[in-house]
Amino acid sequence: MPNACAPSRGRVRLALFPSAALLLLPGLLGRFAEWPDLEVEVRDVDMTPAEVPELVADFDVVVAHRDEHAAPFGSDRLDVVPLLREPLDVALPPGHPLGMRDRLELSDLAEQDWISVDVGFPVDDVLRSLAVRTGVRPRVVHRINDFRITEALVRAGHGIALLPRHTLDTSHVLRRELAGLRVARRIEAVLRSRTGGAPGTRRRAPESRRAAGREPHRPPRPRGPGRRPAG
Repeated sequence: MPNACAPSRGRVRLALFPSAALLLLPGLLGRFAEWPDLEVEVRDVDMTPAEVPELVADFDVVVAHRDEHAAPFGSDRLDVVPLLREPLDVALPPGHPLGMRDRLELSDLAEQDWISVDVGFPVDDVLRSLAVRTGVRPRVVHRINDFRITEALVRAGHGIALLPRHTLDTSHVLRRELAGLRVARRIEAVLRSRTGGAPGTRRRAPESRRAAGREPHRPPRPRGPGRRPAG
């Protein structure tokens, strides 16, 4: 809520990767609406962690994601505000034999066909780090960045996938946790260091964190295809 700072004015340019926009943007825009003199311009950008520093040059705030075991975004030119730790779970098609279990060992999935994202994106980084940590290398047969398409392929039995917990539609696929492993992505707001940024940007970064701390926004479950924006 508003604090002792003067109301923010000007324009803030905000970039989010698509599934963060689905998860956080309704709450964030609700928070920003409390300052009517602040204009917020939003774009969804399918970004890899390596692209974040360049995006920060073009946007005041970049909501980015990374494997929680990867190096943080912070540097002498960047400030980072943690927003959310989102676990990643295994998505299985309905009726899959492993769906009878509450939790899965990665070794149980060694012979499964996997659907991942492009190399360099956090979900694939997590799969790669799992391979290093466990010695089990997932067999990736498709690479799809849109989580809606991935869910449709999983539902049809064309593979299994590692997907973010809060954006996974469990009305059509099964969700199972990996046993004994911490598997998650970190969602963080990245902005230029304290010497830069649009007026009011840094004072409102904590509002982003508070909005992210609320129950994640979930749209009504759809009845047909095209149910959500890209992942």
